[in-house]
Amino acid sequence: MSKTYNVEALILSVEDAESDYGPVTVFSIQLVNNSDAVFEGSNFPTPTLVYGPAGTPAENTVSLSEGFGGGVQGSIPPGARQTIKYAYKVPKSELNPAVFTIGSLVWQGNFATFQR
Repeated sequence: MSKTYNVEALILSVEDAESDYGPVTVFSIQLVNNSDAVFEGSNFPTPTLVYGPAGTPAENTVSLSEGFGGGVQGSIPPGARQTIKYAYKVPKSELNPAVFTIGSLVWQGNFATFQR
């Protein structure tokens, strides 16, 4: 949860996908606004992904027509939730170890076998 905005972020899925730009891994993230104020989507930072023993940065792939990389759409009212997707040009099988970061929020570990 982001202490700055009181928005909870949960990784729903990590999946291999074929995109217009070739194979990618798609992270689906659910955001829940636990505050009393509207969360403005423009405040949402672009998540980053590094993987492998050397911490190689994965290339963020934006494809609005396919529904990923667009960030938060509009704003999230208090108590509401929104699911967003980000895609990276790396096979899911290579995401061990990996670190997925959104602003001050950090998830790390083996995403190659991620299941929810």
